[in-house]
This record gives sequence, structure tokens and C-alpha cells, in this order.
Amino acid sequence: MSSPELIVILINLSILSFSYLWLFPRVAGSDGMQLAKYDAVSFVIAISISGILFYGSYIEFNALFLTLDWFWFSVLSFFVFETPYALWYFNKNNVWDSFK
Repeated sequence: MSSPELIVILINLSILSFSYLWLFPRVAGSDGMQLAKYDAVSFVIAISISGILFYGSYIEFNALFLTLDWFWFSVLSFFVFETPYALWYFNKNNVWDSFK
């Protein structure tokens, strides 16, 4: 059986990979506002799946030197893994220009 941390990380990585490699290029392109909207939806989906699996379980999640509940571990890991995806996508598609 996999650890709860690994399950949440795999959920987040799967959603982020699907979003940044397939979905966002097709629906948002280089529009930063569209990207933000679809990214918020991706975030809610990731948190919802983690919630379905771990809500009420009182499992402690270890994030290096922190012990967190499922919600905060999901949020933290989502944003940690999203950062390199977002930077790569913004640079590749010139999303920075849409914020000027």
C-alpha cells in the first residue's frame, strides 16, 4: 500500500501534468487570465480528490519538517509542484506579455 503522502503527490502531479501539457495549451494559450481560471479549477479538482480520500481520516502528513493535515499538505504540495510547470509554461508561451 502506498503512503498517503505519495497518493496526494501523485494526484497533484497527474492533474498538473494533464493541465500544463495538454489542457492549458488548448484552452488558455498565452492568455494569463484564462490560464488563471483553468488553473483554479485544476486546484479545486486536486483538493476535492484528496478530500474525498482523506477527509475525516486524521492521518498526519509529513512535509519535511512539518506535520500537516490532508488539506494543507495537498495545498503545499500542489503549489510546490506547480511552480516549475508554471514557470516553464509562462516562458514557453509568453504568458508574461498578457499581464502588461
